[in-house]
This record gives sequence, structure tokens and C-alpha cells, in this order.
Amino acid sequence: CLRQSAVRSLFYSMREVYVPLLIETSEKSPLEGRLSDCLVELDAGLQASLRRGLVARQNFEEKDMTGIVTAADEVRFWDDLKNANGVSDSAQERATAFADAL
Repeated sequence: CLRQSAVRSLFYSMREVYVPLLIETSEKSPLEGRLSDCLVELDAGLQASLRRGLVARQNFEEKDMTGIVTAADEVRFWDDLKNANGVSDSAQERATAFADAL
């Protein structure tokens, strides 16, 4: 799906290039005011979209784990799944078990 590819491309560009360059430098951030906070929020939002499996119907796609890059991503994934609408009871039970174990 083109939309998912665009989100994925933007996420990895932000994560690999812009966030380290503009936020994670040891020097003072070159961004003014709340711009650095907005950049961090954008990065987190893109990551959440990937983790949830951005599809046209906007349902949680349990099989799409492309947004899981770190251990923290996996914890958020299972937490999102256990609270998602439209997933089966067995999937929510499984997600709850994983979320509680992590």
C-alpha cells in the first residue's frame, strides 16, 4: 500500500537522519521553541502508525509488525493490541498475556 510505504519512508528518514541531527546532538538544539518537542511527537506518532499497521480501513493489523524496531516498540505493540477495537477475544487475551509478561 503506497500510504504505508510513505509513512514508513518518512518514519525511517526522521529516525535515521533528522532526529539524531536536530534533537540528539550533544550541543544545544538548533530548533527554536517547541519545534524539537513537535519533532519528537511526530517521530512517536509515525512509529505508532507503523506499529498499528496503517491500513485503509484503519483497523489494528496484528500480523503487521513492521513498526517494531526496539523492545519498547514491542511492549507498546502488545499494549495497543490488547486495547484495540475490532480484534478477536483470543487476540486480546494473547496480547494481554504478552503485555503483562513484558
